[in-house]
Amino acid sequence: MGWLWIANGDQNQPTAAAVEPSAVPGEPTRHAAHLERLGALDERAQRPVGARLGVEPAAALERQPMAAQRPARDLVTLHARFVRPDGSKQNVTAGRIALRDEFDVLREVEVRQTEGVRVTGLAPGRYAVHFEGPELHHREQYLELGRAAAADRSGAAEVVCVERLMLWPANWVAVVVETVDGRPLAEVAERWGHDPAALFVGAFELRARLEPPREAGAPRAAARAADDPTLARFHLPRGYRSWELQQHCVGSLEVIHPPPLWIGLDVLGAPAGWELLQPGATELRFRVEPAALEQRLARVCLRIVDADSSAPVDRARVTLRADRTAHRRTDLTDRESNRDGRVVFADLVPGRYELTVTRGESQLQQSIELAASEQRDLGDLAVGEAVGVEVLVLAADGRPVIAYVEIGAYEQHRRSGELFPRLLQHRTDARGRVRVPRPGQRAIVRATRESGRSDGVGSAQELGGSRSPNVLLDPAAPQQEPLRLELHDPLAVEITTRRAGGACIEVLDALDVVVARSARFDVHEIEVELVPGHYRARCVTPNGARGSEWPFVVDRARQCVAID
Repeated sequence: MGWLWIANGDQNQPTAAAVEPSAVPGEPTRHAAHLERLGALDERAQRPVGARLGVEPAAALERQPMAAQRPARDLVTLHARFVRPDGSKQNVTAGRIALRDEFDVLREVEVRQTEGVRVTGLAPGRYAVHFEGPELHHREQYLELGRAAAADRSGAAEVVCVERLMLWPANWVAVVVETVDGRPLAEVAERWGHDPAALFVGAFELRARLEPPREAGAPRAAARAADDPTLARFHLPRGYRSWELQQHCVGSLEVIHPPPLWIGLDVLGAPAGWELLQPGATELRFRVEPAALEQRLARVCLRIVDADSSAPVDRARVTLRADRTAHRRTDLTDRESNRDGRVVFADLVPGRYELTVTRGESQLQQSIELAASEQRDLGDLAVGEAVGVEVLVLAADGRPVIAYVEIGAYEQHRRSGELFPRLLQHRTDARGRVRVPRPGQRAIVRATRESGRSDGVGSAQELGGSRSPNVLLDPAAPQQEPLRLELHDPLAVEITTRRAGGACIEVLDALDVVVARSARFDVHEIEVELVPGHYRARCVTPNGARGSEWPFVVDRARQCVAID
């Protein structure tokens, strides 16, 4: 009770050091023990009430006694960087940062004309941090400062914790999504037994309009006709596994057109409601039903059967791998089929997945695109039971070499980097040998000395360095094993076109696989590196129209091929 008396300003009551007798003689009181831990018992007991309530000037609120008595090795330095909700830097012209620790001790720091601040002499622990400044608002953050945090040592004793303080400019609004009873979505995901990131990364989308929504029962295209992307811009959290800026806050809305605005929320590809954004608002709050979220998740079932007898296959291993890394889950990996050959995957986020079925050394792969609330039955998937494919990689002079062997689905007129599922990579031993899973469908196999590839839209070709040509592996036409892949150094080839208008240049190999493509549609020449062999070049317009194909043979360096 003595502690409360001081907090309420009764200066005639005893100090905190004398108000609560120990339960056991000789033991310090609970409050006194806390204050002694901070090294500030005498200073705190005699401090005016205003100091505890945070109304003293900043200089009077510095915890100098605590810092002076603590060894330097026990203190932490906070390096706070000011950022906007989208992660970009934010300059602060003037403001004040308040840090309150778990014992209610306050520290304030003035900041001016800076993109960050350094606060020294902090005791390790949990801090509530709040910023106040003109033209900026701040949602209170909690920081764990200490050796257990992600700290970077910058000296023999000093521990520096680098943290970001998120400041919201006047035209930025926090987007809050929670359940109808105010619970965080993370709690909902954990109740379902899932990591929240696996369900909610990329799950939220906002749209804006000036007029009130009147779209009940309207088709999706018609319902979105009134949406205007120039009114506001929604920013998702940065980071491939980030789905919250702070608890409940799933993103930020950069308001371009002055409010009022109607803002609609889509969750997991389906509408979740509308809210009116009022002028001066710093927060937009949506409430969703957990049951409605669960209905948006998809489900996949399938049955594994033998390729020869069509009998159910038990204990085949099935993996459903999300294209988006954050959506991948351990419970979707290496699931075994039951006695009936069946496997069921539930609570799937809408999107693209690769399905892999493994039976012994036989393997089947498929691509699946799931919509919100979709219940997909893939039916019977036939998988044989066979040994893997023996592969031998040789240098051009016939010596076995260590290399990477890639195997994946075969599709004509496609670049292998565009294929989904993607090519799987295996490494040979010192004898140049490796056994890869036997595919259940036609596949391409190739070898390369480099472990990585460049398959982005800005790259003319995805493989560089010494490599083999693509080889077709067809289950219907078995080849002699081991399958021999011969590495060759690539040769430079220049391809030019006189074609007017926008078009890109494509190069196809003997299997009709696109091995090179210009990154833009306005180029008239590209230079690529190709291993010896037969190729064809052509122009392709942005709408997919293909021009005539021009065959050529790569057998020497610095060739020039002209096409129309």
